[in-house]
Amino acid sequence: MVMRRLVAATYELQSTETTKPVPFLTRKHIAPTNFEKMNVKRAKDIFSLKVIMALEYLKDHSQQIGAHEFCNAEATITFMKNIKKWFDIDDVNSSNTDMHKPEKIHFFNIDHKRLQWLVHHFPRYLAKIKDASEKEEKGFLSKETYQAILVTSSSTVECVRYLLQSGFQFVLTSAFNSDAIELFFSASRQMPGNNDMLDCRAVVCSLNRILKTAILSVPSTSNIESRSETNLIGMTRKNIYCAENSHSETVLLPQAVTDILLGVQKTPSLGYPTVEVASMAYIGGYIVSKVVKKINCHLCVNSISISKCSSILMDLIHKRDDCNKLNYPSNSLLWILKVIYEFVMKAVVAYVSSNVSASVSEVVTPILSEAPLLKCSHSGHSQTSSEIICESVIPLFLKNITLQTTERFERVKYLNTKSQNKKVLRV
Repeated sequence: MVMRRLVAATYELQSTETTKPVPFLTRKHIAPTNFEKMNVKRAKDIFSLKVIMALEYLKDHSQQIGAHEFCNAEATITFMKNIKKWFDIDDVNSSNTDMHKPEKIHFFNIDHKRLQWLVHHFPRYLAKIKDASEKEEKGFLSKETYQAILVTSSSTVECVRYLLQSGFQFVLTSAFNSDAIELFFSASRQMPGNNDMLDCRAVVCSLNRILKTAILSVPSTSNIESRSETNLIGMTRKNIYCAENSHSETVLLPQAVTDILLGVQKTPSLGYPTVEVASMAYIGGYIVSKVVKKINCHLCVNSISISKCSSILMDLIHKRDDCNKLNYPSNSLLWILKVIYEFVMKAVVAYVSSNVSASVSEVVTPILSEAPLLKCSHSGHSQTSSEIICESVIPLFLKNITLQTTERFERVKYLNTKSQNKKVLRV
């Protein structure tokens, strides 16, 4: 059975963590408002590889981490994989794609197996789910959505085959879109005050405002000649540059906070595996790959990495490692990341500048370069490795802390007074 609540359960499970398996998953993905539902990117995010990997991880280790509701997630994962493949087929946008990603390769053959899947296998799969849902009296896609998916699939196949038979060398399906119509409809809804249900008077009002403000002027990057030099709100384009203060802020941190960094000198102790530590291992694999590319020193790489491993900590990487190209961090590197994470959580409240990342990095980098794990006989390698770690994880930790804070305060927002406009209440 396909269960949409599993994605919401993943969101709730990681809501209290700063390092998350799916960092972009927010309330707007789980419980969107009427206008938030119009965001295509969020809909695509739900079926992204990271969400699927997280569900697979939680299913495989549901007993160890106490997430028992994910035990029966196989049908949901299969459904999400099929929808993701459908999205990928309709979003091929480059002819220079890595051959290790066959789902992203351009179409050059009318009998390509992806076209066969789109016209035969995928409709049968949806029909099977539809029959099972009706038999068990469960919910399914709306009639309009179901028919739209089938029409989109068949029309995509027919268009690709027609263009290839007409002499085109290859076809990129991302060029098939209705963005112009959707942009016009979105502007029409927002012009008369975010109106969910447009009437004739609201549409006329929107058209008049669009003509007066030139809000839908042709962008400079399009293949249509623009007759005006106006931006999205009809104003003359100007090169606006805001120079941020390049100097980091000097803050005297409490001794208890700076002592946290001394943990990099200690023996690693990660404790019982959790979703947060598994997410940190995924970040650690990315750091190892950066060290390999920038330093390429066997001593440095061997000290922070291990051979391919399928343990519970490394399972997120293992599920993504289709071509045996990803790197696996050592427990010592994960311990260092955990120490940095704890330090950032305590130190961030002391900074008020706009360049917090650089300020925190200035404190962490010198101490980190003296860690036994990063010691190397080659001059400068310890410093470079420390800089790579800091520039990779500190901005990420700060971003996650910001998103977590935003999510926490968004739950308690309310209208101070009852709005006179019913549209506000409906939104």
